[in-house]
Amino acid sequence: MAGKYGTSYGAIFEEHFSGIYGYVAFRLTPQVQDAQDLTQDVFVAGLKSWDKFRGETTPLQWLRAIARRKVADYFKQRRTRVQSEAIPHSTEVRGDGDAMERAEMLSAMMRSIPSEYADLLEEKYMDGLSVREMAQRRGKTEKAIESALSRARTMLKEKYLRFHARQETSHESK
Repeated sequence: MAGKYGTSYGAIFEEHFSGIYGYVAFRLTPQVQDAQDLTQDVFVAGLKSWDKFRGETTPLQWLRAIARRKVADYFKQRRTRVQSEAIPHSTEVRGDGDAMERAEMLSAMMRSIPSEYADLLEEKYMDGLSVREMAQRRGKTEKAIESALSRARTMLKEKYLRFHARQETSHESK
C-alpha cells in the first residue's frame, strides 16, 4: 500500500527497521526480547496509521515518534507492574538511581518538548549526526539547525530543572 510519501509501507519498513530497532534496543537494553517485540509493535502501529501519515516529517522521524511513545508506555507498564507486586519502589531520581527510572524520566521529558526538537536531539546525541548532516536532511542551513538545537537543549534543561525542583520540594515536605 503506497502512502502520501510516494512509497509503500513495505519499503519504509525495509529501509528503517534496523534504525528503529536500534533506537528501541538502546533504550531497553538489556531486554533484547522486549526490544524486538516493541519494535514490532512500532511497525504494526505505523502500518495501522500509514494512511494518516501527512508527510510533514520524514517516515523515519514519524516512526521514531511512535517508538518514543511505545518506549514510554513500556516503562510506565513496568513501573505499574512493579508497584502492584508490592516491591518497594522509589520514585526519587538521583545520580545513583535505577537506570530504568532515569530512562523513564528522560523519555517523559523528551515527550514533553515539541517532537521536532526531540528529533533533533536524538539525531545529534543518539545517532551521532553532525549539524551539517542534519541540515542537509532537512534542507536548512547549519545555522538554523544550530539555533534549533540550542532551543531544544534549553527546553530539555528547563524540564529537567523543573522536575528536579519538584523532587526537592516533595522531599522537603515529607
